[in-house]
Parts: sequence; C-alpha cells; structure tokens
Amino acid sequence: FAQATSIMEASISRYASLFVKLASSNADGWEKISEKSGVQLFQNKAEEGKPPINKGVGIVNKPPKEVLAYVRLHTNRKHWDTFYADHKIVKEIEPGFKTILSMRSKGQFGMAP
Repeated sequence: FAQATSIMEASISRYASLFVKLASSNADGWEKISEKSGVQLFQNKAEEGKPPINKGVGIVNKPPKEVLAYVRLHTNRKHWDTFYADHKIVKEIEPGFKTILSMRSKGQFGMAP
C-alpha cells in the first residue's frame, strides 16, 4: 500500500506542475474566447480533424495539489464534467486504492451513450 501511495503522490505532483504551467501561460496559440465569474476561457486550435483543447484560468483558493486530487477523484467527476454519467470499480488492489475504473459518459454531439 505504501508503494501505491508513493506512486499516486508522484503522479499528483507531476500533474500539479502541469496545471500550474497551463494556468500561467497564455502564449503558444491560446486564444481567449470568453470570461465569466472571474474565469477566463481559452482555446487552443488542434491539428486538422482533432477537437480543440480548452482551458479555464481563474483563482481557486486552494493549493494546486489539492485541486488536482479533487479533480482526479472519480467520485467528484459529476461536479465538473457535464458529460459524466456514472462509473464502476472494475478492480480494487487494496481498500481505498482503486486501480481499474470503468466510466460511462452521457451522449455527445447527437450520439446516444
């Protein structure tokens, strides 16, 4: 369990660094498309045939690691992902450390789930 916790902490640190980099950079092709409630929404045009990438920039009064831990926890996904329908734990290695997860999304772009 200690090794799994260590791996998870390393992953959270890596993604927290990426969050900080994305939130602080408006260069490299990011175009501001709107702002609402103090959050700026940017879009980065992807390659031909791929969907664009969006990011929001705003102030969250929590440390990046705490925000990332919240976003990555599958039980919280319903609070931030409008296409989230539900999930199922497929395999649990140790209590509290879920490794294989199956998620179902709501239909998108006129398609049924």
